[in-house]
Amino acid sequence: MNVKECVAEKILEISPQAICDDCLANTLGLSVRQHANHKTKELQNEPGYRRAKGTCFSYGNLKLVITRVDSTNSRSNGIYNHVAYSES
Repeated sequence: MNVKECVAEKILEISPQAICDDCLANTLGLSVRQHANHKTKELQNEPGYRRAKGTCFSYGNLKLVITRVDSTNSRSNGIYNHVAYSES
């Protein structure tokens, strides 16, 4: 499995919670955080993913996180209970 597939699998595993790049890198044993960052940037452009400021389920602080969403109607699946969006 390549890095992008591993990242996507981990995001699905913890769904509907959100996770930051640092925790993804640590959890997956990636040598540098930028690997996770690069793959989450790719995934945010695919249906079913949302990347925004929110609370990381593992870290607990407000950071840039990614989560799975219902690609047909992301507002109706409770995602806003897990990710605190910023208008900045």
